[in-house]
Amino acid sequence: MDTQLLYHVIVLLAVTGLCFVAVLVVLIKDYARIPPRNAIVILTAELRKMKDDTGRKDALVTRANEEIQRLKAETEQLKEEQVRLRDELAAKKAKPLLGGSEWLPRPPSLGNITQENSGEIKAMKIENGRLKEEVVRCQEELSRARSQLMPDTKDIEEMLLAKTEVERLRGELQKTAQELQALKLRAISIFGDGSAACLLTNIPDTKGLKIMDFASKIAPHERDALRFRTEDSRLRNVIKEAVPGIAAELTKHITGTLFRNYGLGQNDIKFWALHPGGRKVLDKIQEVMCLPADALNASRTILYNYGNMSSPTVLYVLKEILESTLLHKGDKGLMASFGAGFTGYAGLLSYN
Repeated sequence: MDTQLLYHVIVLLAVTGLCFVAVLVVLIKDYARIPPRNAIVILTAELRKMKDDTGRKDALVTRANEEIQRLKAETEQLKEEQVRLRDELAAKKAKPLLGGSEWLPRPPSLGNITQENSGEIKAMKIENGRLKEEVVRCQEELSRARSQLMPDTKDIEEMLLAKTEVERLRGELQKTAQELQALKLRAISIFGDGSAACLLTNIPDTKGLKIMDFASKIAPHERDALRFRTEDSRLRNVIKEAVPGIAAELTKHITGTLFRNYGLGQNDIKFWALHPGGRKVLDKIQEVMCLPADALNASRTILYNYGNMSSPTVLYVLKEILESTLLHKGDKGLMASFGAGFTGYAGLLSYN
């Protein structure tokens, strides 16, 4: 009978722990998928695109400046050429006179001047007209290049709007990151995963704790008081204010069942290994069950050092009791735990 009871306890504890860990793993996976990562990727792509556009505009400005400088140099050359041709034309029109008493040659007739110089003057006028047209063309190209350098008003507005949107997204990302960090800290402070194991044997007269009996109770009507839910792809802990009272009443019920089955009372219990679900929970259990002031010292020590590590925490408490309490053969203890569902379990122990 003891062997079957022992196996039942092992199976029950193992199934309970595995189910709780599986639920946490599924919820934490959902919690890890946080949309702001997509926003970071989009923001990075937008910033890279804006940098590329800025680089192209800078290259266009550089090419336009170089074209302006070339046109200016060409315009100066044309102006110099125009001045030179004007000087040559004036020099040919006004021939120098011989001074003193030197012989003055007879001036050529008007017909001779017209025949000799009219073609050259005509060619110079044509060249002068061509130079003027070239100057006008250069000025037009210079004006066009300057207009290309001036940014479009619509482009400026779009860039300002894009910059404003980037700043808004950056602010939202920073706010989301801060909220996420605070949420992680709260979740870790309240629920940090732990692991524990114990070795069980059916060898008679083995030194250690013996499981005399166990009891359990499920309160489905209290399910919404302690559970998890996903909200905006994040894991949220649902812990209502009634949890300490529910846990205390449930613990009192299942321990009372064990006491009645063996004709025991609270004064017959040497040590208490209760799941440290929180300071208020332990206070409420101690108040409802009228336990001595030092009855839950081991549970409070584990809560202070490690926090609530979920299902395995009660085994940490049991280990703390075995290491810090002098037990004698026949001393009895009680180990109890509770969790989402709302469920409660208790085992009556005896020290051999």
